[in-house]
Amino acid sequence: MNVRELMALLAKQDPDAMVVLSAKEGAECVAEFDLIQPCTVRRANETNSFMGDYRIAADGVKTVWLGWSEGYDTEYTQRIIQNPNEELGT
Repeated sequence: MNVRELMALLAKQDPDAMVVLSAKEGAECVAEFDLIQPCTVRRANETNSFMGDYRIAADGVKTVWLGWSEGYDTEYTQRIIQNPNEELGT
């Protein structure tokens, strides 16, 4: 979904409603996003419900990452966005 499509969908919602993201630890766990950061992604070779279908990359599709500043993986994700050639787990 691109930003224009997201804006069109959000325009149909209550403008005072909170926007939340999955907190990854259960269906009832959500977080209010408070970070927006541009990055680029490429479609993953292998996809699944845990790993997703895209990977942050040095080149690829222009993307906007939405995150939560207190998320357990936020610092790591932001580091990868800044240096997409960094290998996972380092």
